[in-house]
Amino acid sequence: MELDFNNMIPELHYYIHRKCTPTWKIEPATIHFIDITYVIAGKADYAIGEERLSVRKGDLICIPKNTYRAAVCVPDDLMECYSINFFLRDRAGIDVAFPIPVKTHIGIEPELISSFHKIYEIWLQKNFGYMLQITSIQCE
Repeated sequence: MELDFNNMIPELHYYIHRKCTPTWKIEPATIHFIDITYVIAGKADYAIGEERLSVRKGDLICIPKNTYRAAVCVPDDLMECYSINFFLRDRAGIDVAFPIPVKTHIGIEPELISSFHKIYEIWLQKNFGYMLQITSIQCE
């Protein structure tokens, strides 16, 4: 089945540029959105579904909707990341699965970090039309 990326509409729910503290954690829960986290420094330990993963600088994590998730940082190497929680639907409003693996090591990509940073600035300001601006960056 071929995916029609032009028919996918992301709807941002939550966004953060996170710089973890030694006690940072994500409480165990089943999420009802897609969670994408791009680790730009440090390490953390995740539980995603039945899988236990160690993530590090350059890893992209994609946690599907309706998946169990929990995490803790590695105190000796604190994680810094961009995390985005969103819903993905087609033009008819039907949920679409995000078609990437749970963990991929993509390395440090300056253009991707720049896009995440642009989204973060727009998200913080929440000026008129901010969701349209964010959607346009997500679709670049």
